[in-house]
Parts: sequence; C-alpha cells; structure tokens
Amino acid sequence: MFIRKAPWRPLVVYKFTVPHPSVSTSDVEIALFKNSYLNGIPVDDPDRLNAEAFLAKNEITVKKVQDATIHAEASLMGLGCDLQKGNNYNEDIKEVFNADLIPIGVSKKCCWCCAELDRMLKAKSPIRGPKYSLPSTHATIFPWVAPTGLSVDVLSRMRDHLREIFDRAARDPHNIPSSNRTSPTSAPSELKDDTRDKWTTSEAVAEAEAAAEAASLVENYT
Repeated sequence: MFIRKAPWRPLVVYKFTVPHPSVSTSDVEIALFKNSYLNGIPVDDPDRLNAEAFLAKNEITVKKVQDATIHAEASLMGLGCDLQKGNNYNEDIKEVFNADLIPIGVSKKCCWCCAELDRMLKAKSPIRGPKYSLPSTHATIFPWVAPTGLSVDVLSRMRDHLREIFDRAARDPHNIPSSNRTSPTSAPSELKDDTRDKWTTSEAVAEAEAAAEAASLVENYT
C-alpha cells in the first residue's frame, strides 16, 4: 500500500492487490537441482562430504516452494520497473512513481531478497528510475517469488547470488551470520555482516533451504 500526501489535496491511498502466485515445480526438478549442485563439487573436494550430508539431511519440498509469495516491497518495485518500460498505467499511479524518493513502509524489516532487489535496481539505474526508501533488512531469506516487471538480467543476478549463499551454507553451515527479525525502528541502517552473531546449525539449515527454494523460484523466470 502506498500513502502519499499532496499539498493540494487530502491524503491519497493507493491499494495494490497481488494474487497468490502459481508456482510450477516438481520433485523431479528439485532432485535435478540437488544433483546439478553436487556435480559442481569435485569428488576429492573436502567440502563434498559436507554438502552431501547437508542435502541428505535437509529437505527442499514441493510444498515449501509452492507456499512462496510475492512480497509487498518487491511487488511495488516490480511495478516501478514495468512503468519504466513504458507500459500504460493510471496517471495517479505514474505520479506516485515520479517522486524523488518513494518510501515503502512495512511492519518489519525487509527480507534479504527484497533488500537485494532494491540494491540491484539502484546499481542498474543509479540516475534514472524510481528510488525507494526501505526499512533496514533482517537478512533472513524466505521462499520468494519474483514480481512481474523485472528484467532477465536482474533475475539472473539474484539467482546467482542466492546460489552462492546456498553453496556457502551447504559447505559450512556453522559459519553463517544470523538474522535479526526486529522492528524497522530498532536499527537505522542495514545489518552489516561483521556485526551479526553466528547462526545455530538449525538456523543455517533453514536459511540455506530457503535460499535454494528462492533461487529455484527465480530461475523459473529466467
């Protein structure tokens, strides 16, 4: 939801409704992902055993993937990208995205995927395009469906980054920084890697599973 106060009229509220995505995946596709990942690690690599044990112990299920949603922040950023392509929208909506800075308010800090999408869009169009102001991130990765409007380039880079995170977790699940799911008002800036506590093994497992699921979902769009 966007709330904008114009100087010449009362407070205006725009409500965007995004239907739950229909994600097509199967046990076969998940198995192919796991096999492809393991095949990328040489048999004599010391991390190979860690990765095999990690995949054997932790399940990436079809249900988890299909429960993924399009987050509100990502949906609005995708809409902004779609407007940049020249697609036709209501003039009031266009006016919202013409603002110098577009604050997106949510009750919690943003997840890693939404924060990373914002970073990528800023890097891709540092001058042109909408500029968003997001709450800081709790750095947690959830199963995440990419919104419409994003370019293949952005989706591909997001997928690659998620795969890197999954790879680090599978090779060494004891050495990953933790998340901090607190209110946006609890910290003025995004969490830095060097200030976060270490995860417990169970947290690392859950996060790596989500990274793999999110990477798989993003890959469906590329």
